[in-house]
Amino acid sequence: SIYTGATVLFTCIAILAVDFPIFPRYFGKTETFGVSLMDYGVGSFMVSTACTSKFARGVVTGGFREAFSIKRFAVLLLGVSRLISVKVLNYQEHVSEYGVHWNFFVTLYCVWVVADILHSYLTRKAISFLAVALLIGYQIFLNLFGGTQYIFDSSRGSFVDANKEGIFSLFGYISLYLLMEVISFYFFHADPHCDEKPTPSSSVSGEHPQPESETMRVNSQPDTTSAQPGLQSNPSFQAATNPGASKVFHQVPGFDFKFVLRLGGFSLFVWALWLLLATMVQPTSRRLCNTTYVCFSIALSCTLILATYVVDVLGDKSLSISTLNLMNTHSLAVFLIANVATGIINMTIKTIHSTVAESLSVMVVYTFLVCLTPWAMQWV
Repeated sequence: SIYTGATVLFTCIAILAVDFPIFPRYFGKTETFGVSLMDYGVGSFMVSTACTSKFARGVVTGGFREAFSIKRFAVLLLGVSRLISVKVLNYQEHVSEYGVHWNFFVTLYCVWVVADILHSYLTRKAISFLAVALLIGYQIFLNLFGGTQYIFDSSRGSFVDANKEGIFSLFGYISLYLLMEVISFYFFHADPHCDEKPTPSSSVSGEHPQPESETMRVNSQPDTTSAQPGLQSNPSFQAATNPGASKVFHQVPGFDFKFVLRLGGFSLFVWALWLLLATMVQPTSRRLCNTTYVCFSIALSCTLILATYVVDVLGDKSLSISTLNLMNTHSLAVFLIANVATGIINMTIKTIHSTVAESLSVMVVYTFLVCLTPWAMQWV
């Protein structure tokens, strides 16, 4: 939950900060190939939503019913509303990012709908194979069938041409989302000996039912993972809230050394795979959302989650980062409000011509209000 909350917070800060001259240009999004801080933002958001999805937590999803639910439709409505507001207000936009009529909310909606439908018919192993096959097929299209040249071309004729970045990058984002759901389940939420199929939901809210296994039983310690119920049932994360639970690394109470080795080893493997593919196949590109971008997003996300776990276990247990936990709970709403606030600020002042003092003043107030937003939503 801390990782997800931090992802939302840093993304909200970056989407406004990039408009000010104090923001280093090398942190901004790349046009073709390469990776930067903001290039990782979209992939990180996909990873964080995948890690905490019902399917990743072992809860049976609603399939078609959930795919076309009001909650999902609301995300599409946000995308349409953003498109209308941008066109009506003549707000600045970069068509090379998603296209003329496309945006992040539309991409998120499409990814969620496809994932919801697949959850109803396929097991996790089948979904992982499908995601890899989809990614390989998309990369073949980019390399051998002129896909890269087509997407990078500036022509904007038909609807597909006008939104080619958003439409074709879906193959990469869907693969990234599905793979991270499976990875998250086996690393963070599941008992190593649990059944392959998700367990039925025990309530309307989709809370993860408690397994019968003794090793999966949640202890009576105070709940520190309420934002992600599935983490409570994982022995690795349970060790963090149960002092002395780890016998492998007994010098540090609560430190699960096996979990660190597993996730650390997996991260190193994906980093090596990313380096190999970036050298032999195609450089990393957020605009294409190619195979190397997917590997980069998975590798960096797993590394950051591992670092967060280590700091959380070794750090002061009396400290609680409540704001980041709330950011995780209300991530989509906070991100939406931050987008609206960014638009208002950009229409009110000429950010690109602001002085250092003006830029810092605006960013401090904006960041404070963003951090205050999830707290306000708790009171509503």
